[in-house]
Amino acid sequence: MEMAGSTVVEEMGGVIGLQLGYLYNYRRNLDDLKEQVEKLDDARERLQLSVDEAWIIQEATKLTEEEEASKTSCFSGRCPHLKSRYQLGKKAKKLAGKVVVINEASDFNIISYRPLPQSGLGFSRLRGYEASESRTMILNEIMNALRDDEFDMIEIWGMGGVGKSILVEQAASQALEDKLFDIVVTAHVSINPDVRKIQQEIADMFYLHLTEEIETRANLLFQRLNKQNRILIIFYDIWEKLDLGEVGIPWGEEHRRCKIMLISRNLHVLKAMNTQIEFLVKPLSEEEAWRLFKKTAGHTIEETDLQSIADEEAKQCAGLPFALVTVAKALKNMSIYDHLINNEARTLFLLCGLLGYCDIPMDHLLKYSVSLGLLEGIDTLKKQTNELLSLVHHLKASSLLLPAEDDNYVRMHNVVRHVAIEIASKECSGISLNCKNVYELPEGLVCPKLTFFQLYGNSVKFENPDTFFKGMEELKVLDLFKMHFASLPSSFCSLRNLRTLCLEQ
Repeated sequence: MEMAGSTVVEEMGGVIGLQLGYLYNYRRNLDDLKEQVEKLDDARERLQLSVDEAWIIQEATKLTEEEEASKTSCFSGRCPHLKSRYQLGKKAKKLAGKVVVINEASDFNIISYRPLPQSGLGFSRLRGYEASESRTMILNEIMNALRDDEFDMIEIWGMGGVGKSILVEQAASQALEDKLFDIVVTAHVSINPDVRKIQQEIADMFYLHLTEEIETRANLLFQRLNKQNRILIIFYDIWEKLDLGEVGIPWGEEHRRCKIMLISRNLHVLKAMNTQIEFLVKPLSEEEAWRLFKKTAGHTIEETDLQSIADEEAKQCAGLPFALVTVAKALKNMSIYDHLINNEARTLFLLCGLLGYCDIPMDHLLKYSVSLGLLEGIDTLKKQTNELLSLVHHLKASSLLLPAEDDNYVRMHNVVRHVAIEIASKECSGISLNCKNVYELPEGLVCPKLTFFQLYGNSVKFENPDTFFKGMEELKVLDLFKMHFASLPSSFCSLRNLRTLCLEQ
């Protein structure tokens, strides 16, 4: 019993001694942890190691912050907080042990190597982008500025959609390939700059933990960027002067191997930031624009039915690459129309084109679809709704319809809508007319195949001839939105196939 009791006492004494050690030696444990972390941080700067040591460094930083907070938690710091000291001492002892294991690993062989990311750029955006003569010229000029030590701050400016970002990404990609820089860092400023967000976006590329205070964050970021030998920092979408010092960006004499590239629509904003050289990105020439448009749209625009639309839409894009590519892709999708699953999908597509001057309500589509016979043979409202949703989903999957912000609506790209109207007009199956500046209707329209007819006005009285609806015997849907008639013309009686009459005011 004595031996057993002695053993228990010894074991208890060891446990108690260990716990008291955390309390009495908490300062030594914290100092040891800081020393080991400094060694690890130095190695991490040289080799850019993996996530384990990055996590430990972050935890050690938090522990230091907790220690500072504990100093004022008991009688304004005049009395030591024993519980906090015990907890801090215990955490510091365990973390220090982990760091020692890492630091003692010769040449860090037991840790996986993780290099700094090459860049924060989305180079996938460059696929399919054709370098024009004007773009190649300005790209070469930008590359010369990046190679020239005289320029620390470079400005790229031009109107929205002109292709500034793509050009800058091409330059950054080339600079990395030519080994002008070890790393390219990017940050998006936006119209309402958030310094904390900008700091974090840059810090994340270095796995750097930032504290809460703006000035401290800036100092940490400044110190880390200063340790990087050759670095290019790109700031996108600048709308007002950005204080680089507040963010924590070293440049000029503070870091001769750090170059900054600023992108904005406004030359004066960038001038206020003391840029040393500026590059204006202009719209593409008419020839370059058409070449890009044609390449993106493919063989579709060579078809006679779409050639005139393609010419007009390309001119409307005013040489802006973003608009040219967006519109050309929409036009390219029109080749899908002939391959839609059935006549119902094709008819729904044309109907959306007639209604697509704004977001299209799904309940309107359902009402018109039932009347036009697109949901023939479906006997319940729920089943009809599901079938309509299926057709809409198919059109979206074919890029002929777009989702709207509200799920109860759908949307159609303007270019696609123009093509749908062109097809509908040739087939004479549907007409949608804006009569806001019209006060008298014609004697009549000879459209024997017309099934959908929409007129929308401005609630003023119209002169409507009695013969107006003559020649529309196949009409199934008549929508007279804000059309004020004293009375319907007598030819209205000839609409024997009419299923839906809308008189919304």
